[in-house]
Amino acid sequence: MLRTWHEITKFTFCKAKISDGLLRTQCMDSSFHLNWIDYSIMLTYFVFVLGIGWFLKKYMKSSSDFLMGGKSIPAWITGLAFISTNLGALEVIGMGASGAKYGMATAHFYWIGAIPAMIFLGLFMMPFYYGSKAR
Repeated sequence: MLRTWHEITKFTFCKAKISDGLLRTQCMDSSFHLNWIDYSIMLTYFVFVLGIGWFLKKYMKSSSDFLMGGKSIPAWITGLAFISTNLGALEVIGMGASGAKYGMATAHFYWIGAIPAMIFLGLFMMPFYYGSKAR
């Protein structure tokens, strides 16, 4: 069965709450439509990313050079990359929304999960990274 683009981009959001001892749900249909500006932004992004790859391909002699960046990345750039993985749109928007909904419990989730993981990586995994001479 073929579906139209409008059917594919249609979402139903439901909210449940308990009132008078009964579980009540309230649903709302929502859909989004992309205009020419949306498509042009996506096209510009893909052309930009592919252009960077096309421009830099002359510096990569092998797949190992590509994977390890030619073993010429300074430690501070590696640290920035590590930190930036925790600052993506999903984290910023998701943590903000979770904080608005659950309050301070969101911060506890971050302290209990992300901070110990970073400490573990810093103490136990970085020696392997430096020992492999990957940088």
